[in-house]
Amino acid sequence: MYLFDCIFKMNQLVYQPLDHNSIVPLHQQAEEWLRQLIRGEAYQKGHPIPPEVRLAQQLCISRSTLRQAISKLVFEGVLVRKKRKGTCVSGSKPVPATALQVAIQATEPDTGHHHFELHVSYTIVSNEGLRFFGIGTPVKVVRRERLNGTMESPLEYTITEFNPALPVSASENFNLPLSEILEKGCGLRIEKIQETPHAVVADLFLAAKLETVPGSPLLVRKRYIYGADGFPAALITAYNKADAPTYTIEHRYL
Repeated sequence: MYLFDCIFKMNQLVYQPLDHNSIVPLHQQAEEWLRQLIRGEAYQKGHPIPPEVRLAQQLCISRSTLRQAISKLVFEGVLVRKKRKGTCVSGSKPVPATALQVAIQATEPDTGHHHFELHVSYTIVSNEGLRFFGIGTPVKVVRRERLNGTMESPLEYTITEFNPALPVSASENFNLPLSEILEKGCGLRIEKIQETPHAVVADLFLAAKLETVPGSPLLVRKRYIYGADGFPAALITAYNKADAPTYTIEHRYL
């Protein structure tokens, strides 16, 4: 947990400096700290947050770093800037979860599945990966393959290709969710996810993987994972049996 817990005691707010040694950028830490602050009982609708100079000094960051965090919350409508009043809590909408929290749920939902296989290789990028990553010439990329399902049978076969520009190595813990691999191993925060579903029939390879009959219908979900500034970080291709359980992507407002 980041070192930015706040404690209300005798109407005084006690601040702890952010973790300057963390791989998480300081502006993201400050953003999450502010979200926690706004959720506190002391900060209701229309209440101004502490002055930037004071906040920056007590969090041991620059004012520009703090402003980056505040601007994100202003953009979301959580905070509003008012003349002669400073920056205030809008109160017009709940404080949303961070992009990373949503990304964890959206990229790899917790279905409670059993893990059958995990295979990591260094292989030539697929044609779709070539286009998505914007690579002119086919190169080798890190590729993670996973087979999940119930104790009775496999239900989902997933292929993840990582952008070759990312510092992903064999030393990563590939059992972790994709969001954690990108954040902890590459210092990259997921900013956007696009998902495209379509149907295919199982060929001999997919039928063997998913223990079904060749020609059976499969649901394919292509997930395009982007980092900051539209950086194409990873491409996920998930093959599901047509009778596999469905899941819901839920955005939680905490």
